[in-house]
Amino acid sequence: PFGGIEGIVLIDLLKQKRKDAKVLANFILARVPQIKEQIISVDPFGSESSSRNNISPMKNSLKLLKTGGLLAIFPSGTVSHFQLQKKGVADPEWNDDVARLIRKSNATVVPIFFEGRNKLFFQILGMIHPILRTLMLPRELLSKRNKTIKLSIRKPIDAKQLISLETDKE
Repeated sequence: PFGGIEGIVLIDLLKQKRKDAKVLANFILARVPQIKEQIISVDPFGSESSSRNNISPMKNSLKLLKTGGLLAIFPSGTVSHFQLQKKGVADPEWNDDVARLIRKSNATVVPIFFEGRNKLFFQILGMIHPILRTLMLPRELLSKRNKTIKLSIRKPIDAKQLISLETDKE
């Protein structure tokens, strides 16, 4: 929900258990030298070049999953933000590519929920323009310093259960 710190927390947690763990994350997060090697970076901004630029990272993600590797994914690909239609802060619609990766790799999914949201000023700027929200991400990341990040790890969902769904959107 924060747009950065949860990726860093997740990398730290996963690396304690699995050396092959990687996170599919925004290319901006991959600019942090200490975690660059643990990131498969994608462009979540939905431009014409995004689709082209994301082909190789998606192939690398599929290869990692098919060989039994661990890949963490933030399914909406972008930070949670205030949405009028939902009358609150929520994830944007999840990316169908995540479902395709699961289906093609037969991966088991372990949902992880991060509690919280960014500050009101971040939400207001995001309503003015999404780029303003993106520009605020470093400030939001630093505002979490010395704070507790709460998360809950849910029960694994077997690939067979997910593959039985009719569409990627479902």
